Amino acid sequence: MKLTKKLILGEIIFFLLLMGGVFFAVFTFVLPEIRAIERQGHLKNLAKIEHAFQNELERIKIATIDWGEWDDTYEYVVKPSRDYEESNLLVDSIEDLKVDLLIILNRDHQVISKLHTEKMGSLERINLLKGQNWSHSHPLLQYFSDNDSAIFFTEKGPLLLARHPILTSQSTGPANGYLFFARLLDNEFTEHVSSSLELGFTASLVDKTTLQPSVEFINDDLSHAVGYQQLANSVDKVIQLDIEQPRPFYHQAMNATKISLLAVFIIGLMACFATYFMLKKILVNPIILLQKQAELFTKSEGKPAFSVLQRDDEIGALSTSFAEMAKELSNDFNRLEQERDELENASHTDALTNLKNRRYLEELMHSEDTWKAKGDWTIFTLDLDHFKKVNDSYGHDVGDVVLQQFSKVITQNFREQDIVVRSGGEEFTVICRQTDQQTANSIAERLRLATEMKTFGKDNNLRITCSIGFFTMNIMSAEAGLKYWQSMIKVSDLALYAAKHNGRNTWVGLNCLMGCEHGTYPKELPDIGTWIKERKLQLSSPKANPEEMIWSA
Repeated sequence: MKLTKKLILGEIIFFLLLMGGVFFAVFTFVLPEIRAIERQGHLKNLAKIEHAFQNELERIKIATIDWGEWDDTYEYVVKPSRDYEESNLLVDSIEDLKVDLLIILNRDHQVISKLHTEKMGSLERINLLKGQNWSHSHPLLQYFSDNDSAIFFTEKGPLLLARHPILTSQSTGPANGYLFFARLLDNEFTEHVSSSLELGFTASLVDKTTLQPSVEFINDDLSHAVGYQQLANSVDKVIQLDIEQPRPFYHQAMNATKISLLAVFIIGLMACFATYFMLKKILVNPIILLQKQAELFTKSEGKPAFSVLQRDDEIGALSTSFAEMAKELSNDFNRLEQERDELENASHTDALTNLKNRRYLEELMHSEDTWKAKGDWTIFTLDLDHFKKVNDSYGHDVGDVVLQQFSKVITQNFREQDIVVRSGGEEFTVICRQTDQQTANSIAERLRLATEMKTFGKDNNLRITCSIGFFTMNIMSAEAGLKYWQSMIKVSDLALYAAKHNGRNTWVGLNCLMGCEHGTYPKELPDIGTWIKERKLQLSSPKANPEEMIWSA
């Protein structure tokens, strides 16, 4: 995978991990915290309702104190009077006090006055309130301590009730009895509390299961909180407070969370893009540049291709190291190239004469590029006459000098583009492209004469001649040259043998007139005479009469 793709993949993984982490944090910490805050808010609302109940009980209790610690009430219990009743014991009076029930007991626990609003109905149907003579075990007498209040269960509904002993206006006694004020916990009361608290709720009597408040989130739009209020005289029943309301805080928090997530998404995306381009510029691009320089260095076959990045960091140091390494490798490559060229040249060069050798000739003739030059080609084969006598008479060291001197005579009498090869011993081969028979005749005679006129040996005291054979043919295609070059050289060798058999110090040239283009060449020396007679070959030689020449081996 490309480094850029890896960087993009890394950025995508980082972004996904970032968003995953944010979502994990939101759903693991933020939303539960929002619900916990909502839950606390609902519990506080339940506490407010309970506190409102207690405040109402406290207000009723204050009313009982006002009426219970009053000389007129104190005297009325001892001696009931119509004036007190007509002035105070009126329904309007208790309605003004926002209570639904007034009960006055004397010290003998006899009810001397019961006053209630219409919504209380008949008190005789309410077990807690019926009767005129209350015993000591009556719940309202057993439960209360002085100046106390509580919520009681009745058949009419929950009753907020307060009791106070009847005393003088100076709060002195002895107590002449008890005064009770009560308010029915009905819809009117709950609506009043709801209005004052700006909090909608309902209150209902239910069987007692638990007193622990609970909060339930019905959906994203609605929540339900349940609280309980104990009743002083019941272990089976409780007042259940239900608050069902929308979840504005949750919606606000969710909207804020969504906006925050969107902001994190956009900022994270921008940060990833910025990080990508920054890392691409300061890290990836330099590495890609180094890679391209390395590829260019490879393709350039060791030529220096590294330019040092001007950076004061690890990338710059790496670039410098690469450039130094490339320089060293380039030097090594050049040395290796030089050594290879030297080895290749040595493998293709005759050590004695410094001419090309037989191996080079074979590789050259097997190359298709060699045969791209169409037209007349001439292959010369030549050697020194009686060279063995030189070695036998003067030694091989003199023979080596003679070969070196003869190789210089050869190169001086051929063109630069001609290929001169020492094919073995004192025998040499020369490949001449674009050379017809007439030109070959001139070259051969020039070379023969130059050799004859040359003095050889260490002391230049030897006279040596050479014999030359050559074969001229028209090369029509590279395919023919690649296929038949050995046969062509063979014909040139046969021309050399003919020169040797016919007196040496001469040359014999053969020009192919027909048959050669089909790959048919003479294979033996006698075949030469036959081909000349059949006019397949044209002879050229100082001894121009083929009839007088010897064509036998």
